[in-house]
Amino acid sequence: MILLLQRTLVLLLAAAIIAWVLTLDGHIQVVIFGQWIEAPIGLVVIVLVAAGILWRQVGRAWRWIWRDPARTGRAVERALARGHVAAAAGRVDDSLKSAVKAGRSASGLSVAARILAAETAEAAGRADLAADAYDALAADPATRFLGIKGQLRLALAAQDTARARPLAEEAFNLEPGSAVGADALIALAAAQGDFADAARVVDRALRAGAIDRGIAKRRRALLCYAEAEGLYAQGTLSPSERRRARDLAVEAVELARDMPPFAIAAAKAEFDAGSLDMALRILSDAFTARPHPDLVRALSELGPTAAPSLLRARVDAMTRNRPRHVETHLALARVALDADEFSSARDHLAPLLTPQAQSGPKGLSMRASLLMARLAREGRVGSDPAARREAASWIAQAETGPRDDVWHCRTCGDIQQFWRPTCPRCGGLDSFDWPDAGDVAAKPVSDARKPVLVEATRALDDPGPEQTGTRQNWLASLVAPVGRLFSRRR
Repeated sequence: MILLLQRTLVLLLAAAIIAWVLTLDGHIQVVIFGQWIEAPIGLVVIVLVAAGILWRQVGRAWRWIWRDPARTGRAVERALARGHVAAAAGRVDDSLKSAVKAGRSASGLSVAARILAAETAEAAGRADLAADAYDALAADPATRFLGIKGQLRLALAAQDTARARPLAEEAFNLEPGSAVGADALIALAAAQGDFADAARVVDRALRAGAIDRGIAKRRRALLCYAEAEGLYAQGTLSPSERRRARDLAVEAVELARDMPPFAIAAAKAEFDAGSLDMALRILSDAFTARPHPDLVRALSELGPTAAPSLLRARVDAMTRNRPRHVETHLALARVALDADEFSSARDHLAPLLTPQAQSGPKGLSMRASLLMARLAREGRVGSDPAARREAASWIAQAETGPRDDVWHCRTCGDIQQFWRPTCPRCGGLDSFDWPDAGDVAAKPVSDARKPVLVEATRALDDPGPEQTGTRQNWLASLVAPVGRLFSRRR
């Protein structure tokens, strides 16, 4: 009713103005092609006004035709495609120009243009431009999560943990069902020693469906391991702190029995507490769940094992449940060589030399080749030239053959010689698996490795097991690599 009254008043006002204009005295004369045309002033005014209104309506119609949704969508799609191609080719300026063009083509699709501009600027290291784009996304309630996620990524890349944790909390609150904010918040809370808050986030993420029960169990194990390592990193511990660290290490391995680092930490804690049998049992159970060379090295460090026969008995007991695994043969062959039991070492290395084994996805590993070289050198009496040639041949094969198994990041493909709680490349939390080396042999190992011939010579000169080194505290370096946590989850 109110709208009808308003329109009626407007029409009456327009009619009154037209009537008044028609009553104006005077004429206007115009010469067109030598002809004089005379018309009343009121009529001329009305014609001009009508022409203006008609021009405006024609312009609207033309813009509607030109701004056809299908045509606009194709233009935006082409601009965004050119922007992505330019970004893939490393042409940052061209990509940003395409993003701006896509945003101007259709304001309704400017969000996609902002996302393209932010991703391109971030990939090129233009943090200032990326921050502006993410700020614009965060200002819009519909895309606030995208903006907060981008701001969090930039804050973590800059190692600004004071700003990163509130952003991670907001991202988790905005989308509790996404593991992005949950993983970042767990890592940041653990790095700051707030394990209670990290455990709370794990429980909330489980209830929200961001992670399943298996992953939640692994996250709790990771937090227990982190807290235990944090206590051990303090140096001298009180009896209560030592018991606390031991309980945490044991709980971590109970929650994730297939994680060799957790088993090694728990075994060392039990050994320090005077429970050698429990330490051996933990390592044996872990080897049964996932055979790993670090477990064999940790076994050699539990107490004095000067007698090779004692270490041989321990290794034999630990590997009894996995008699055909490659790590079992390598471990038993090495302890047999240490005990000068060359026939036994040859028996354990023989299955690795079969055509079926060498034609598999892994082939003959470097460790197996070096053990064969050591067997060829030490298994014969005197300086037999044939033995030296055979050892040199095995060393050459170790240099050119596939590398041994390494820890492999399932998110970005990075590989490491030692397990890490977060990936130094992409920041993935608990993202390292232990795959076959054949899958990742072509990728460079992040930790610097010495030339193979130097390693081979050292292995021949020092046949003893490698030392795993002192306990490493990972809490100090937990946050730095998390800055790339989400770059490959977009």
